Amino acid sequence: MMTWSPPGSRKTSQHPAVIRVPPQEPDHWEKVEPLSSYIRATCQRVYNPGTHVTIDEIMMAFRGRSEHTTKLPNKPIKEGYKNWVLDEHGYVWNWLWYSLVNSTEGAHEPQDVRILKDLPETRRMIMRLALQLPIQENDYILYLDNLFVSVPLAEALREASVGITGTTRKNSSGLPQWLLDLKHENKKLA
Repeated sequence: MMTWSPPGSRKTSQHPAVIRVPPQEPDHWEKVEPLSSYIRATCQRVYNPGTHVTIDEIMMAFRGRSEHTTKLPNKPIKEGYKNWVLDEHGYVWNWLWYSLVNSTEGAHEPQDVRILKDLPETRRMIMRLALQLPIQENDYILYLDNLFVSVPLAEALREASVGITGTTRKNSSGLPQWLLDLKHENKKLA
């Protein structure tokens, strides 16, 4: 016969130095593995991107309950799973999953030494995707929107033979003062 005792009052035979860590819940994208990795590898095997590539966000519609979904009310797909994609002319060559809870896929793994540690996570994601492009004789030109563009990112990508073009925000890091002054005066650069 078992007797009742309040929680925490039972003696256990565990060694006091042993700390039990609860199993970590897998990231939401791990539920579609290995299919996701197979599709990614196939996309990269059957197509070599040209010189002009883009990195941007895409949304996959999802309206169920999940702490990993993103809500973007001004986008055509207002709620769902968010991915960062590297594509050319609409062909998705590579992607990284994103979660509000767990951040970007691979963000906590060891990084390529060419990725600057002081870059914000979003810009490190750009570096991770760009550095996975296949080596070719011509440099790549990466088209980005204002969420990503900064002078430190441009300099780091230039070292990897990837040029960038795109819009930027006035408060983006590393912008020269003379450029901000022109913007303030609303003058054209040419």
